[in-house]
Amino acid sequence: MINYLDQDLFQYGGIWGIRDDSSIFPIGQGWEIALRTIASYPAGTKLYELEEVIGLKMLINKPKNKIQGDPYHEKFLHCAIWCEDILALVERDFIKGAVPATEFEWQLNKFNSMLNFGFSTNENGDIKCYLGEEKREQIIPKPKIEDYIADYAEEGLTDEDRAELIDDYSRYKPFLLIPIALELSEKGRRYILENSQVFEIPQRIEKRIGPLIEISYYDTAIREVAILFESMLKKFHRSTLFGEELIELHISMCISANENQYSAGIKIYRQELRKVNRFIRNEYLHNLKEVDQGEFYSILYKQCSLFKLMEQAFKKLLGM
Repeated sequence: MINYLDQDLFQYGGIWGIRDDSSIFPIGQGWEIALRTIASYPAGTKLYELEEVIGLKMLINKPKNKIQGDPYHEKFLHCAIWCEDILALVERDFIKGAVPATEFEWQLNKFNSMLNFGFSTNENGDIKCYLGEEKREQIIPKPKIEDYIADYAEEGLTDEDRAELIDDYSRYKPFLLIPIALELSEKGRRYILENSQVFEIPQRIEKRIGPLIEISYYDTAIREVAILFESMLKKFHRSTLFGEELIELHISMCISANENQYSAGIKIYRQELRKVNRFIRNEYLHNLKEVDQGEFYSILYKQCSLFKLMEQAFKKLLGM
């Protein structure tokens, strides 16, 4: 399991194959990190696929047909998760909505997506398109199952043999499809709750919420940590801003301290700040919530993880 943010927040420069100007980068690699990434959204959140790049699913928490403007714009909440980690979650029944697929099924899905995007076909059912400034015609053949079993097929193959080859081929599904959206399953949610009970609570947080935990005032404890975060940012930057405006000020200062490099690490840090602000701070600051012990520690785990990143950012801003 690799958590890129266990490294220097300002040194995580991204992953080969993803453009530097992308707003979407993975937090790490490993099915547990993938599960934590999905669980960082409120229960019941559906994550929709934007695209797949170098074995990463780029996801957003809104259907693309309900998004106005560029769905990749950083104003939206994105995440990137490795396909192999999503497949590992599917095997454990920790998520819903993701489907293992053969390479043929994966390629056929890409082909059909192009048709849905408006590409036209020729008389053979292949896609005909024009590329480049010269508008050169290019033909993209429709995938056929025979192309994927050809290495095993012999001349004079009977229909029965062909069906058996297809059946054998279909058993191996290393690729991934998300027909609509993926989300945490009930089993996945239970796993998160059961495995968020033991972790290190930073002393500054423990000092403020220890007494509240003892009397089971869990929603108050969550609210207290959210207020602590905002107060820390306000005091550090000597600002009266709050919420997302305060976050944007903080991130702009992080970029300046990083020689004006808006690194992948800072982009992920910004996304985590915004998620905690939107789904925890806003929810608990303005509402009384019933929270059981398991859910409390799951939320506190997210807050403590973010606290460590904030400490790292403050040290960088102080030139330490």
